[in-house]
Amino acid sequence: MIKLTYCLHRLPSLTRADFQDYWRNKHAPLAAAVATEAGQKHARILFEDEAKFIDFVRSRSFITKANEVI
Repeated sequence: MIKLTYCLHRLPSLTRADFQDYWRNKHAPLAAAVATEAGQKHARILFEDEAKFIDFVRSRSFITKANEVI
């Protein structure tokens, strides 16, 4: 399984509760609506929305492959 992990920092202007509310109730439905092939076309829309609550300079993302050990 391939996983994409985001280590996000909220914008300093948002409280933790405001960040979580925006992420779960505004951004998640937007992302879910374009989670198919159309998602590539709408990547710009998602990026612009993410700028409303994510501090990109302080955030990181990385891709990992899960390996079963046991």
